[in-house]
Amino acid sequence: NLGVSYDLTDDLTVFASYAKTLSAPRTDDLYDQVLIDPGPEIAQAVDLGLRYNSGPVSATASVWRNTFHNRIERVLDEAAGIAFSANVGDVDLWGIDGQIGFQPTETLSFYASASYIESEIKNDIPNAAAGPPLPTKGKSLYETPKVQGAVRVQWDPVEMLSLGVQGKFVGDRWTNLVNTEKFSGYTLWDLDVRMKLQQWGMNNTYLQANVRNLFDERYLGDITTNLTGTALGQPGYRRTFILTLHSEF
Repeated sequence: NLGVSYDLTDDLTVFASYAKTLSAPRTDDLYDQVLIDPGPEIAQAVDLGLRYNSGPVSATASVWRNTFHNRIERVLDEAAGIAFSANVGDVDLWGIDGQIGFQPTETLSFYASASYIESEIKNDIPNAAAGPPLPTKGKSLYETPKVQGAVRVQWDPVEMLSLGVQGKFVGDRWTNLVNTEKFSGYTLWDLDVRMKLQQWGMNNTYLQANVRNLFDERYLGDITTNLTGTALGQPGYRRTFILTLHSEF
């Protein structure tokens, strides 16, 4: 890997990086009866971006591109009840990332991030069952949403108290490599309140309350993916209340 950065001004920096990686197959793939010797996955990654930091504002924007040879994806054969590694050949991914933070006062801060991702499988995948190749050329990878985003606001009205609200958006996701089925995107909101207990002689101790999935969004989290068929989705957690007492000794 190689990285370089240059300060255009006191507040603005341009940066770039290049990396080449190799990932060996999983050990259990050596004994796989569905796919023999998927081979090492080789990837090259390039990104270019700008970073701004001045006073209460910090922001970063970057574009990136990853190219894979022997891209390995995990697949579930539901009928056989086994998971195996599938070599999907050459794959290109590219995207745009952005983050911004704003702290107008010592007690109030805002943060937001967003990303856009495109993926493309470059060729049809040979069929392990000796049938015709799977029509995957030009298709997108599964479980890779094109759009994601997050936002958080935190307010510390007094030294002992901290209040926060945050949201996360995940876009639509394909569930197979031939792109015939898609799970809808979802948005989650969380609340958190933290109170330090040092005024009661309990140093390094705080009480925190969290509400996860504030609006009780119904969504599918983890996806049990496969090459061509219908996938299974794990329902996401419902509205959840958590109370935590944290102490350090």
